[in-house]
Amino acid sequence: MKMKNMLMGIQTFLILLLSLTVYWQGAVYADEEAKYQTRIDSQKTLLDYHDERTEKVIEIAELLKKKNRHIPSVVASNWAGSIQTASELYRIDTEVLMALYHVESRAIHYTREGFITMSLEGAGGIGQIMYDIWYKSCPHSKRRDDLRNGDTNILCSAFILRTYLDENNGNLEHALTAYNGGPSAVRALIRGKDFTDGYAKQVLMRV
Repeated sequence: MKMKNMLMGIQTFLILLLSLTVYWQGAVYADEEAKYQTRIDSQKTLLDYHDERTEKVIEIAELLKKKNRHIPSVVASNWAGSIQTASELYRIDTEVLMALYHVESRAIHYTREGFITMSLEGAGGIGQIMYDIWYKSCPHSKRRDDLRNGDTNILCSAFILRTYLDENNGNLEHALTAYNGGPSAVRALIRGKDFTDGYAKQVLMRV
């Protein structure tokens, strides 16, 4: 009798152990299936992002060339990716950036390498950045001459505009005014005096 009870106990234990094993294997399988689906979804999202970004970059290159006819086509194509990156990084619409570049660099000469000569005021690049003022604070440049690089200039100009947007509570007109004339120009604008000759309006009308 005792032996029979013992065998039944062992049988019950084995059945329970088998059930737990099957349950565990099912849980592991479901977990692996979920992880696999997550990886597939992530890869699809990444591919969709790259496809969408490629389309945006092509569109930017075309618009940049259209808005800045004096920019060589190869330069516009090279800079389009940096403009999209700057837009995403600093949360500024690409059309705002391109309008800013149009106003800043429309009368500036481009060299064969895509650089832009310095203005009489000491500003350079597609964003016409004051090198001596900004090269140390811009996170994308380590040396003054780094701002001569078109891609770096684009990223730094977006950084500057974002800095002024944050300082002016997101007011784009004030941020653009500061970009051109510094914080004092914004204070003057608030008092009804525009020392930038309508710079912000010139940019905004091209957006």
